Amino acid sequence: ERHYVELPVGADTAKIEGKLIDIARAMKSDVVTMDRNAGNGLAAFDMPRKDRKAIPLESVLSSKEWSAACNEMILPVVIGEFVDGEKFILDLPKVIHAIIAGTSGCGKSSLVNAILLSLMQSRTPDQVKLLLIDPKVVEFTDYAHSTFLYHPVVTDMDKALTALNELVLEMEIRYQMMAAAGVKNIIGYQRLKGAKDKQVRLHLESLDTSKFGSDVANHSLEMPYIVCV
Repeated sequence: ERHYVELPVGADTAKIEGKLIDIARAMKSDVVTMDRNAGNGLAAFDMPRKDRKAIPLESVLSSKEWSAACNEMILPVVIGEFVDGEKFILDLPKVIHAIIAGTSGCGKSSLVNAILLSLMQSRTPDQVKLLLIDPKVVEFTDYAHSTFLYHPVVTDMDKALTALNELVLEMEIRYQMMAAAGVKNIIGYQRLKGAKDKQVRLHLESLDTSKFGSDVANHSLEMPYIVCV
């Protein structure tokens, strides 16, 4: 539900946002969020409906908004639906790091799976890879044989650090590749479409194997996005 409030001129919205927990308690709601720029000088307060409904992932993936997002965004992911029915879709590279938190049974796993499935639905394994760390062992079993995996699903926490260190090494090698290609980021590198492959390969062959690994000279010249969960 969304409630609109006309705030007096000069009202300190930051202080109001600091009281959202108290507002939620007064409204007998689990949570209240505030949109300070709802238009026409209004602030909007959103809270979950008491008669909540599930939002099927398919209803978003079959929408016009999703089709547009797949064409306009780099890595579109489904988050859900706003109270007014508008689809909630994010471009993952603009988020960079995200924490999904909440009480037991609130839907954290469902959201994570919606994000992963929307990535797999909108992009190919050549465009995006997944590094999945599963301390519960049972969360990501359905992805064990997916061609999108950058690394086998990690269920042994003793091996998690190794997997993350491999990811850091991959990042360092990619910085070297981008420098050799004369670009600043992965978007610029992908736009080259192989135009600088020869000089990138020569640079990889010149790298210190004690730092970048013994097989760095044969490192793939492709650069898919890697999403770590």
